[in-house]
Order: sequence, then C-alpha cells, then structure tokens
Amino acid sequence: MDAIERDPIATLRAIVRQIRTSSLRRQFFSDILKSLKLKDLELLRDVVTRWSSTLLMIDRGLLLRPAIDDFLSSNQVEELRKFKLGDEEWKALEVFKKILDVPHAFQQKLSAEKTPMLCHALPAFEAMIKKWEQMQLENPETADIIQQGLDKLGSYQERLERVPAYTLAMIVNPRIKLRWLSQYWPEKLEWAKQLFKNALKEYDNNPIDSPARRPTYDSWADEILGLEDPGLHGNSGSSINDEVNEYLTDPRFGLGKSTSLS
Repeated sequence: MDAIERDPIATLRAIVRQIRTSSLRRQFFSDILKSLKLKDLELLRDVVTRWSSTLLMIDRGLLLRPAIDDFLSSNQVEELRKFKLGDEEWKALEVFKKILDVPHAFQQKLSAEKTPMLCHALPAFEAMIKKWEQMQLENPETADIIQQGLDKLGSYQERLERVPAYTLAMIVNPRIKLRWLSQYWPEKLEWAKQLFKNALKEYDNNPIDSPARRPTYDSWADEILGLEDPGLHGNSGSSINDEVNEYLTDPRFGLGKSTSLS
C-alpha cells in the first residue's frame, strides 16, 4: 500500500503539532468542531515516554477526521495543505490502529487493578504474538512492520521465560495451573513441575515465622465441635511430591490427572 510507505503516522503527528502549537489554530480547529457538531476535543500528541500514546493519537485523529479535513482545506491555513491526508492514508491509519490495539490490550491485561496479574504475562505474550501473526496474513502490506514488533516482542518473551516467577505464578493460579504450559510449552512441562516442587521444598525448609493466630468466635466454636479445617495445620504425614500431585490433579480446576508428577 503506497499510503503506508508515505508514513501517514508521521504526517498526522505533524498535523497535530502544527495545530497544537498555535493558540489561533487551536481556536479555529475548535470552531470547526462546533460547526460540525462534534465534541470539542483536542488532538493528542504521541510521547515517547507514554505507553500507547501513538495509538491514542491515531484514534483521536480518526475520530476528528472531518474537522481535520475541513481545517486543512481552509484558506486560512493554506501553508498547511501539504499535510492533508488522502482517503488511502486514512485507511492506512485505521490499519495501524488495529495493529497497535494489540499491545494496548496486552498492557491493559497486565495492569488490571486490584488483581495480581503476573500469571497472565506469558499467556498474554503468546496471545499477542498469535494475533499479530494473524494480522500479517490478513494484511500482507503491513507484514514487515508487524514483524519488527514481533522481533522485539520475542526478545522480551525470552527474558520472561528465564524468570521462574512467571511460570510459578501460573501454576499457583488454580484456574491455570499447567493448562497453558501443556498447550503452548509442552517441552517445558516436566521442568515446570520440578520447578514448582523445588519452590515448595525451599519454602518448607525455610518456614516464615508468623504471629500465632488469635482465636475468633468461629474458630473457637469449630474447635469445640470438631469442625476446624485440618488443612489449616497442614499434613505432616504427606510429602511435597504428594501435595503437588494432589493440587495438580484436583478435578475442580486445571488439567486433571495428566498433570501429576511421575
């Protein structure tokens, strides 16, 4: 697509800069928005240090396209007509937006508030790779651009895979356990099981002292009635291997018996 080669993102960035750096142009642009009965929104600049800022700039530009076209067609800013985008260039921006939506969704997935999301890091990376690879097939003209992102993403993914915390975070999540590893990383499945067992052994050998639990009304009553959960005190007769197998084969979550340790 010739429009992509003309770098419409750089052109849009120049348009935004030309409008935002002049109070008169900002006011003129605002007047056009009002005449078109559009919300009086500002164009957004992309900033190197701000995640997803290029996506937000494109998204806002697409939303305000009618006003941008009218602004650049006006006799009041003839010197800026060279920046006017054609239909194909606007279509190219729509394609770029779809591409950039993927890492933005990834970032949103990992930064969800109130919930620890470390366990979703590797699955989210894999999902982003699959989505971009699909886009390469659907939009061959952008394949080279997407590949640059995939290459960078691959280097980040390799770093994550070398950090045990990400694998352990998946295993200790009862809704994931070894499900993702079995599907996307089967060659590492036994390694992951051993990693989990070793982590539990280390914890078992180095217990963290904690203050004695003060009995509440419920815990006192449960103890008297013989209803206290024995799991609170652990099972000194079971081995780490047995405990791991019991956890991984729990039918309520995970993959079932196929995840047991040998």
